[in-house]
Amino acid sequence: MRNGLLQRATMLAALISSTAAAADDKGNEDIGKRAQDTKPPQAAVLVNGALAVPGAPTNSQTVPAKFSRENDANDKLPTWGHTFYYLSPDQRHAIYQSIAGRGAAGNRESLNPETYAVVGAVLPDGIRLQPPPEDMAGQIPDVKWYMAALIGDKAVLVEPASKVVVGVFPN
Repeated sequence: MRNGLLQRATMLAALISSTAAAADDKGNEDIGKRAQDTKPPQAAVLVNGALAVPGAPTNSQTVPAKFSRENDANDKLPTWGHTFYYLSPDQRHAIYQSIAGRGAAGNRESLNPETYAVVGAVLPDGIRLQPPPEDMAGQIPDVKWYMAALIGDKAVLVEPASKVVVGVFPN
């Protein structure tokens, strides 16, 4: 009886190993796997962070800073600097004209514009800040929250509590 049991176990092991070898020959172990020579289709929708489809903008804010000088500069701009970032050149010039043209030319500060007429700069105490002209606050509502000054040949808008420059408007 023992001898028969041993014989059956040996035959069963041989049968299992031959079935596994046959499965390997047929490739059944790769069910659900992609063949090595098949590659997925390359749909380059994004190239270096920019959309690569017809009609897409070439330099949008989705492009990483390492691929876009403009976005790199925007990333370094203090948060307050974005308040007036999207103004048109005409609006920027109108702000300058409005601040400089209301008689503020005599109130020009003698500070170095390279140091103080920069977004994020903190103006020293004693700087004469004036409310922005009402006509300007009506045209560009964000202006009304800030105070204005002339530093060199530039008009600046300043957050009144901290005296941080939030907008610079050259002539």
